[in-house]
Amino acid sequence: LYIIPKLVFARYAINELPAAPVEWIRFLWLPYKSHNIILWFLPVLFLVNCSMYAIRPRREWCWNAIVTAGMVVIHILNPLGAVELFSIRMVVSFAVYSWFGSLVCEYRDEIAAFLSKQRMSIPALLLVHAGLVAGNLQSTGLPLLTAFAGIAMAYAIACEPWMARTASLTGPLARATFTIYLLSGFGHSLARVLLLQVAHANVHLVTAGMFACGLAVPLLAAALVRRLWPPAGLVIGLSR
Repeated sequence: LYIIPKLVFARYAINELPAAPVEWIRFLWLPYKSHNIILWFLPVLFLVNCSMYAIRPRREWCWNAIVTAGMVVIHILNPLGAVELFSIRMVVSFAVYSWFGSLVCEYRDEIAAFLSKQRMSIPALLLVHAGLVAGNLQSTGLPLLTAFAGIAMAYAIACEPWMARTASLTGPLARATFTIYLLSGFGHSLARVLLLQVAHANVHLVTAGMFACGLAVPLLAAALVRRLWPPAGLVIGLSR
């Protein structure tokens, strides 16, 4: 479903995508060869999510600790790093993030209660994350630590009591985050073609327009689907 509109708009791409059907079929089993980043990352997300159905967090400390340690080791060593078929090497590399997300989801109430009482959690995480980024450290495991420090900081901010007052604004966004990821590229392309290639606007206006359209197009699509055909929300990643 995503490939069809991409073929239609391919001629407007800066790096024009091959239109031959055989090339698109090849991208399905070698997605990392695709020129379009979303077309190689979507299969990776699909396979990672499928793997998480087999390995789920439990309310058992020992099980979660063993799987977490195993995921970290596999991420660092990546024994399938040479396997490009279906981007298996990327699946192995990104599985650890999905696992940690599943852990957070399993213990979200406890984590939120803890973070809401720790007034220094955000400054501490910000300091750790900024230090790791500024140091540009590439030692084994440190990029993973950098990523988790940034993710933890964002989650700590989301758990702040004042964030509850933004629910009217963030509620619709929260239910459409994957829709925004899937469809934002069409909004970006529309704004870039109109503002850059047609209107020849300056880069700041183009950037602002791409950001706005990258949100507006998916949210408009989500609103139309909810109103006209709610079951189709599954296709574009809408949460109920």
